Amino acid sequence: MTYSTLIFDLSEVFISGLYGAEVALAARLGLPEKTVERLLWIPWATSLFEGRLTERQYLDEIIRRGGWTGITADEVGGYLRQNFCRQVPGMQDLLLRLAGRYELALLSDHAREWVEYIREQHPFLEGFPRQFFSFELRHTKRERITFLTVLHKLGRQANQCVFVDDLPTNVEVARSVGIHGIQFKDVQQLTTELRTLGFDIH
Repeated sequence: MTYSTLIFDLSEVFISGLYGAEVALAARLGLPEKTVERLLWIPWATSLFEGRLTERQYLDEIIRRGGWTGITADEVGGYLRQNFCRQVPGMQDLLLRLAGRYELALLSDHAREWVEYIREQHPFLEGFPRQFFSFELRHTKRERITFLTVLHKLGRQANQCVFVDDLPTNVEVARSVGIHGIQFKDVQQLTTELRTLGFDIH
């Protein structure tokens, strides 16, 4: 099989996302990290990613549900943004090695406000000519319709594409529509798997 298109997740593949943001935030609040992590993710993160909540509504809900005092929504948002500034080692270099050889696309579950910030912090994202975000698609990668929509917009058949994501659940959904899925662990593992599939990476 010859693949023409690589579709990449963003968070935990190229940059840090929400995972890990609970560490500094929990230290600031004097709370267990797991307690903060649960509030960041369940259940309103999906509503944020689907564009049904603004960032401010999401942050206000976290503070309200957590009963947090002495911290503002802007401060909480600042801690999250600090996490988004970190890059995954080696991935920017791999992107440069793939650019011009293959069609590259980005598919990410993310909030509109966060994507605006991330684009300012990470100019290398311009290396993705096609970018798809859940807040625009109104669906996350947990749904088959997301991948079917992206295939339609790219004008590609599923068997022409490879999808890379850190979450096995998302990889399985991609596979369910016929896309070859790779669970990302680190740049070395990903490079090896792409070469096995026939990608020319110098």
